[in-house]
Amino acid sequence: MVDVDGLYAEYRANGVKIIQELVNRPWGTREFSIETPDGHRIMFGQEIKVS
Repeated sequence: MVDVDGLYAEYRANGVKIIQELVNRPWGTREFSIETPDGHRIMFGQEIKVS
């Protein structure tokens, strides 16, 4: 399972360009997006419990 919080903290600490901040979505995911130096956009996420 992905530790999205840990990955987000690591990327932020290393100056990776965050294009979507870490957020909980109502459909049960916690996610964020980055942009690579060559312009690719990648979203990372994990499932969370929705109450």
